[in-house]
Amino acid sequence: MVHGKKFVFCSALSFCLMFLLSAAAFAEGSLTIVASQDQLQSMDVLLKDLKDENVRVKILAPEAAAQAKQDDYLILVLNGRPSDPAYSALGPKILTDSDRKILERSGGKKLIVARDVWKNGQEVVCFAGNTDADAQTIRMETKGKWWDIVAGWFNIAVGGMHGY
Repeated sequence: MVHGKKFVFCSALSFCLMFLLSAAAFAEGSLTIVASQDQLQSMDVLLKDLKDENVRVKILAPEAAAQAKQDDYLILVLNGRPSDPAYSALGPKILTDSDRKILERSGGKKLIVARDVWKNGQEVVCFAGNTDADAQTIRMETKGKWWDIVAGWFNIAVGGMHGY
């Protein structure tokens, strides 16, 4: 009988430790999204789903984009206008010359996935377009690719995806 109680105690203790360690691992990460209010409105379903999955989301306006450089997981929405504060703050480091040429063209758009941009271990998904509408279009057209990446950051099951 003593061995049975020890087994139950050890099993319960192991379960509690595993739960606490896994919860702590996921609690460390948060997602930073750099986007304008207009851009965020088109991402309302995505934001709701992230909230439902208990992903902490920090939203930064384009004017505060430079603050995102130290965050681990980023989603950036850039338009191809150098006058856009996010473009001028983050674009030079994440966009190649080829990317810039694409974004200068009417209807130009590109999904950019980058690692270690401003610090080691950092991962960035960037929806870049000549206009906000182009950035939204690339987000919608490539949702299977980028959602797998974001879901992997936070251990989210990818079935039943919405039209982000």
